[in-house]
Amino acid sequence: MQLYILLVDSDTFVANTIHKFQGNRWNHAGMLVEAYGERYVVEAIETGIGFTPFSEYAEAYRKQQKDLMLLELNTELDVSEAELMKFILPYTRTGYEYSNLIGHQAIKFITKKIFGKALWLGRRKRKGDKKFICGEWCAFVINYYVNLFPEWHKIAPSDLFDSIYLKHKKIDKYV
Repeated sequence: MQLYILLVDSDTFVANTIHKFQGNRWNHAGMLVEAYGERYVVEAIETGIGFTPFSEYAEAYRKQQKDLMLLELNTELDVSEAELMKFILPYTRTGYEYSNLIGHQAIKFITKKIFGKALWLGRRKRKGDKKFICGEWCAFVINYYVNLFPEWHKIAPSDLFDSIYLKHKKIDKYV
């Protein structure tokens, strides 16, 4: 199964704050997966991991004239649609990791700008973690199948954009 990461550029107070901290335009990330004959964006949202039909997602961003970008994992995952859904579903309705978004990621990007090296004062990965921010959710899923992001708990959308494991793809081919 081929897995794609969807990066989002939006224009809200929170999105613009994230842009400033990260230093690039991508403020949100989700996975684009095909399940049950339809494409879905699977992303960390306030209530936990949510599923949105990609057609609805793309249309909403097209109307706002905001950009989306696909990142393709350099390797295909050896997992079936059913196995992936079985893995993802327990993470729905689990909440959002606000302390990571508001505190830990901000410190990471501020120290990177000031000292040239990011300082991580956030949580350590724990077995059984159920709350995520968007970038770490994508890295967590990838890491479960292919150990590319051992520090998945530190990942933000800009880290995914800069990753050597993900190829940039044009979105129009998938709409």
